[in-house]
Amino acid sequence: MKSEWNIGTISEVCSLVTDGSHYSPKSCDSGEYMVSVKDFKGFGFDFSNCKHISSDDYEKMKASGCIPEHDDILIGKDGARFFEDIIIYNQPEKPALLSSIAILRCNPAIILPQFLYYICRNPIFKKDVRDNYGSGSAIPRIVLKDFKRMTISYPDLAEQRRIVASLVAIDDRIALNTAINENLEQQAQALFKAWFVDFEPFGGIMPDDWTETTLGTIAAISTKSINPLKQPDLYLEHYSIPAYDEQHYPIFEYASEIKSNKYILTNNSVMISKLNPDTKRIWRPLCLSANPVCSTEFIVYEAVNPKYKDYIYSLIDSQAFSDYLCAHTTGSTNSRQRATPKTTLDYTCIMPSDDIITRFCGIVTPMYDQIASNIIESQRLAALRDTLLPKLMNGEIDVSAVRI
Repeated sequence: MKSEWNIGTISEVCSLVTDGSHYSPKSCDSGEYMVSVKDFKGFGFDFSNCKHISSDDYEKMKASGCIPEHDDILIGKDGARFFEDIIIYNQPEKPALLSSIAILRCNPAIILPQFLYYICRNPIFKKDVRDNYGSGSAIPRIVLKDFKRMTISYPDLAEQRRIVASLVAIDDRIALNTAINENLEQQAQALFKAWFVDFEPFGGIMPDDWTETTLGTIAAISTKSINPLKQPDLYLEHYSIPAYDEQHYPIFEYASEIKSNKYILTNNSVMISKLNPDTKRIWRPLCLSANPVCSTEFIVYEAVNPKYKDYIYSLIDSQAFSDYLCAHTTGSTNSRQRATPKTTLDYTCIMPSDDIITRFCGIVTPMYDQIASNIIESQRLAALRDTLLPKLMNGEIDVSAVRI
C-alpha cells in the first residue's frame, strides 16, 4: 500500500450504509418490482422472475429508504453467497429492496462509487469479509454495524479515476459479452417457440410427419462418472457447482481441485443444474480438454442422435420446460430445492422430422457456439481483473503500467 493512501472505514467514506426492508409485503400478480438476493444477475438484477408488490406497499418501502439510487453499491448480505453478489446500480428500474441486500451510498467528495465497488470485489477483501465479518450459523449474514466498521484504503480522487478506468475496460467487455449472449439466447428461444410451439412456418399446425413424444425418447440421462482421486495423474477440466461466475455460468476448475466423483461429458452432452431450478441454469459443455467432467449436481442429458443436441438444448432452455422442472422438485426450502432427474424424461415434447431439426440447428448452433466463446472470453477477462484487483487496490503496481 502506498504511504500516501488514506485509511478509513466504510461508514466514513459513505453518506449512507443501510439495507432493504425487513418487512416483506404480500406479492401481487403485477405492480412494482421487489427484489432480493435471488434476483442478482451479473451487473444488475434479473426482473423476469422477481416479485411484484402493490403501489401502496412500494411507497411505504420508498419512504423507508429501500429504493436504490443511481451509483449505489448493492451487496447480497444474507445467505450462502453473502458478499458474493455485488453491483453498482445503474438500471432504469427502481425496485424495492428486501433486507438481504445492503446499500452503500458513497460520499463523492471522498471516494468514487466505482472505486469502492472494486474494493468490495477484490478477492482478498471478500475473503477477509467472509472470514471475519460473517455471523449466523443457519443463515450466514453480515449485519450493518459490521459493514460500517470494515476498514479500507484509498488514494486521492485523481488516482481513483485512473485505477477505475483500467478495470472498467475489462468489465465493459464482460458486460458486452453478457448482452450479446442474452440477445442470442432470446433469438434462439423465439425461433424454437415459433417453429415447435406455434408452428408458424407450417401454417400454425403441427406437420403430419411430426410426433408428440417424451424427452426420454430423444435423450438419456448420463450417470457415467469418474473419481479423479483414484486417477491423480489424469488431466481434467470441470464445471463446478455451486461456483458460478458473475453471469451465473459455472466456473471451470482443474484436476488439482477436484475432490469428488464427477460426471463425464461428451460432445453430445447438455447439462442443467439440479439446484434451485427456478434459476434456469443450463449449458452446453465447453469441452476444452480430452476429459471434461462436471459436478454431480448437474443433470447431464446425452442426445440419442448427435444431430439432436442443440434441439434438446433449446427444448430444455424453454420456459415450458423450466416450469415443468420447477414443478418436479424435492426439498423443503427454496435454497435446497432440487429437480428430480428421471422425472424430466417424462416431459412431453415434439419430435420434428430430421430435415427440420437439421435446418433448425443450422441456425441456432452458431448462436450457441458464439455464446460459448463469449463465456470463455468473459471468464478469462474476469480472472485477469481479479488478478489485477489486489495489486491495484493496495498500490502495489502503478496503474500507468497496466495495458488491457
